[in-house]
Amino acid sequence: MKLRALAALLLLLPCMRFSASAQDAHAGFTATAVLPANQLDAQASHFDLQVHPGEEQVLRIQVTNSEAEDLPLKVEAITASTSRNGGLHFSSPGLYDTSMQYAFSELAAPEDAAITVPALSTVEVAVRLKMPEEDFAGSILGAIRILREPEETEMAGTGIVNQY
Repeated sequence: MKLRALAALLLLLPCMRFSASAQDAHAGFTATAVLPANQLDAQASHFDLQVHPGEEQVLRIQVTNSEAEDLPLKVEAITASTSRNGGLHFSSPGLYDTSMQYAFSELAAPEDAAITVPALSTVEVAVRLKMPEEDFAGSILGAIRILREPEETEMAGTGIVNQY
């Protein structure tokens, strides 16, 4: 019996803008999901996929650098969690429900954990997704986070580093 598994991969990058007119001058880049054929909602700006057990897929994200200098970025897969107030959390580990069978961060991995986007250019980031072999009921939630690597001058001094 082939039970369909739904993997809703939310590309939530809370500190980035998804339009060409980014409001925050410090971010310097945008990220856009390249939606594949198995996307459930073609109007969504995030991955909402129907994936079957055992399937492998490469997810692609276009990252555009709007700055005049090369931009070093970190790429990572994060498992969704619950914040202390009960909301979905996609930025750092929180509380995981005991019913969670599969962690998104164990099923998805960026091909390159660190990338450099040349000045005023666009590159495509690839994230490999490997679904579990077993059928399961439910969804797998997670995020693909792309962060600007802090500069050494930002690391010195106050100890507070803004990440975009």
